[in-house]
Amino acid sequence: MPKPLNAPNPFRYFNSSPELIRLVVMIHVPFPLSLRNVEDLRDWCEKGAIISAAVNISAKLISSDSFMSAAERIVRATGVPRDRLIFEVTESATMSDPETAVRNLERFRELGIAISMDDYGTGQSTLSYLQLLPLTELKIDRAFVEHAHVERSDALLVRSTIQLAHSLGLRVVGEGVEVAECLDFLREAGCDYVQGYFVSKPISAEELFPLLTIADEAQAPREAEQAS
Repeated sequence: MPKPLNAPNPFRYFNSSPELIRLVVMIHVPFPLSLRNVEDLRDWCEKGAIISAAVNISAKLISSDSFMSAAERIVRATGVPRDRLIFEVTESATMSDPETAVRNLERFRELGIAISMDDYGTGQSTLSYLQLLPLTELKIDRAFVEHAHVERSDALLVRSTIQLAHSLGLRVVGEGVEVAECLDFLREAGCDYVQGYFVSKPISAEELFPLLTIADEAQAPREAEQAS
């Protein structure tokens, strides 16, 4: 069985409508990305789990030809749903060599792998640079999110970032959600996903899948009601 999840908080919520929150699960996979990791992800997806695996990519890995080749080989060999793989990069990692970062991240995007910018707001990237990267997702750093429901300046920054990201066609994750009021604020602000201890602390794979079943069962009656 897989080892306990090492993400600070493996669950995300997806705000699919003002009335409905869908439970989605994200697993952080430590590098190196192994065949077993991806095979597990493929098997769980085939069982109907709404689950993604996120891999943190350092500045060194972004420019590594061997990592690029290994990742491509594993993805092609396993047949994993590629939109369920997320490679997370930080602003600082991509800024160390922007040309190489763009080229290699575009190569991942061509494979169908999602690219997320982690800890957004803590680096020095410009708006034009943000537009240049082949991103699918923006994660707003917890430093701005955690108190956005009570701090006016944080709220303004979070709202403007969400609007900017959506204008660029990116989904948005709010990090560091620890209280219900913060979740309510992000929902109202139009944030797509949230991540934080309010949703879940680290759990093992054995604890994870009963929760997936509960989430799917709870979702079905609501979807049926909306369809009627």
